[in-house]
Amino acid sequence: VAPDGSSIYDRQTAARGWVHKHGFAGFQRTMAAARTDPRIGPRPVIVRAGPDSRMPQRLVLSITDANKLDLIRQMPVPLRQGRVIIVTEQTTAR
Repeated sequence: VAPDGSSIYDRQTAARGWVHKHGFAGFQRTMAAARTDPRIGPRPVIVRAGPDSRMPQRLVLSITDANKLDLIRQMPVPLRQGRVIIVTEQTTAR
């Protein structure tokens, strides 16, 4: 979801056939692995998200990446095809 609570990507966004065959999203342990995953294609939009404090299973786009929302919303085909990868690595603030 966006920082304002609006939905960006959910089960209704992705095509049912694609989800059934490939899954709702891919998962990779590192950003390096995600960048080479053929699921996302040659020009990925990379954003940071964290768990929603009210619903930890839901990811909330970081405020610093909210400026990418217009770009994301202009990409209906990749979202319909589930070309989303969730990186599960834990990063630390530096």
